Amino acid sequence: MRPRLEALLPRRQSLAKEQADVGHEIRRLVSSSSTKGDGSTKSDKERDGEQLRRAQARARALKDDATSVAAEIEALNATSLRLRLKLPNTTHDDVPRGGESEARIVAVGGQPSLLADGPLRKAFDALRLPVTLSQAGLDGVASADPARDHVALLDEAGSQLLDTHASQLASGGSNWPYMRASLAKLEHALVQYALTAAVSQHGFSPCVVPDVVKRDILARTGFAPRDGGGGQVYWLTVDGDERPSAEEKDTDLCLAATAEIPLAGLCAGQLLENLEGHPRKLVAASHAFRAEAGARGADSRGLYRVHQFTKVELFVVCAGAESHAMLDALRGIQEHLVGQLGLPYRVLDMPTEELGASAHRKYDVEVWMPGRGRWGEVSSASNCTDYQARRLYLRHRSAASDGEAYAHTLNATAVAVPRLLVALVENSGVASDGRLRLPDVLRPFWLAPAPTAPADVEWLSSTSSSSSSHPSLARAIDAVRALAQRQGTDAPTMVLAFLILHELTAILPLFVLFWLFATFGLGGAVVAWFLDASHGQVQPTESPAGSVAAWRRWCGEWLSEGAARVERYGRRKGYFGFAAPGASDDDEAAALKTGTVLAGSFANAVAAYAVVKALLPLRLAASVALAGPLARRCIEPLKRALLRLSRARSTKVP
Repeated sequence: MRPRLEALLPRRQSLAKEQADVGHEIRRLVSSSSTKGDGSTKSDKERDGEQLRRAQARARALKDDATSVAAEIEALNATSLRLRLKLPNTTHDDVPRGGESEARIVAVGGQPSLLADGPLRKAFDALRLPVTLSQAGLDGVASADPARDHVALLDEAGSQLLDTHASQLASGGSNWPYMRASLAKLEHALVQYALTAAVSQHGFSPCVVPDVVKRDILARTGFAPRDGGGGQVYWLTVDGDERPSAEEKDTDLCLAATAEIPLAGLCAGQLLENLEGHPRKLVAASHAFRAEAGARGADSRGLYRVHQFTKVELFVVCAGAESHAMLDALRGIQEHLVGQLGLPYRVLDMPTEELGASAHRKYDVEVWMPGRGRWGEVSSASNCTDYQARRLYLRHRSAASDGEAYAHTLNATAVAVPRLLVALVENSGVASDGRLRLPDVLRPFWLAPAPTAPADVEWLSSTSSSSSSHPSLARAIDAVRALAQRQGTDAPTMVLAFLILHELTAILPLFVLFWLFATFGLGGAVVAWFLDASHGQVQPTESPAGSVAAWRRWCGEWLSEGAARVERYGRRKGYFGFAAPGASDDDEAAALKTGTVLAGSFANAVAAYAVVKALLPLRLAASVALAGPLARRCIEPLKRALLRLSRARSTKVP
């Protein structure tokens, strides 16, 4: 294709030049004939007419050739574009190479007590992360437990919670499930649980999206049908007409397989301002439709693999430098949601052969399902970098490049309802009276029955983590995670950046203030001011009595603490008028008599320390504000570089 295109392009230029020359010749002949007029002889007129006819015939032939070449070039370009659009995204350097067995377990959580004692529990407890699936020993070591199969348990519960008869009668099979009573309430509770966490804790903006999207948007987001005929997609028809052809794709409609597709379409063609440090975060609860052509066996039984299900999807548009940290933040949200439910889970860094076309890197969260005897995927998070943005023409104004740049897009499942239903029922079981047994973290989102009706669920204490026994700690951790996500990084990196900045905002001002006080001789005056404030002679304006008392106490404490620290340091180093270590008592007594201890450098150091302590609120605010940029631009790149170096060295070890 490329050699042919390279041959055609010069040919098109040559034809264009020749067309221009022939056109010029035609205009010359016409002009010459007009100038000669009636004065020209018959033979001259015939000769000029013949030349003009030949030139015009040549022009028509050149036009036909140019049209043919242009059509061939256009066809080659269209074929090239079609092939290039099928190319997958690049992969992250740290993504494992190979098939599913090479997926790397990077985190585990939930309640290990829900795992039956045996090889699986021992392998889970003995994990040393990260480790590949083939090395972990978590698969194939426990068989399915028919007594904990979710379909059997729901049948035992009665009340037709999962009404397979209605599915067969009305919708064509059990893969179009009817859920009733408390099972339907559980779906609504899970959706509200995820939406509340996304909106209230992590700053996502809620959206309601259509279930129908254009074929064009489907392709631009990387969901082009793998078999060319759309075997995984439900296509819409009008009045029984056949599905429109590819040429009519602008009106070709299908049911969305995930809210990621309409959310991406919502952002198509936009030029975003102020995106760096301020990612656009969207969340939507919608129905997802999967044809699942070819799905057979145990996975198609019950609720694990169905054609229509409810899903809460997170979608993020951010600057390119922030997408890796944002992926970790999305993964943190998923782990928190699943972990709070108490379900034993593992997080997989998926290998190259398991990535979709658009994913640069993807994490899958899998939960143990004892009725199936397997781990089942309940959510995934993908960083699509600029793969979707280029196809959707989604840009932002970049301060780094002083112009426009393509944004990066990410998506993550907050809740995929049916599979979480399977995991909850199979891990928690059903009470003897048929009530569902559920973690009480869902209780605030439960549709309560009428006051006179009996309770329809048995609530279990959530003990998935230390957060249950320490709610204040849990709230603090959630707050840190939310702040880190708003800043476009993950919580550990955010905390590290904050600690670095907290120290820097103490040390640097301390030296600067000491130099200023020494240069201008202000140390003694500042110390005297703090002494006056601690005795009530200086008060903050418009402060209540309690605040005045606290201010006095703090001034005295800062001054005393500063004097103690400076004295201790001065005695150890022999600074600030103190005798050096090993000096005689007479030397120290002489120093004290001269009053050098309480003057000069000592007073400057104490004053600098007290002022730095007084600036603590400003230091904290600055540390919080700058922690995100420091984490994104310095610590995250350093972490990735060190990780690549470590892995490069480990691969060299025989």
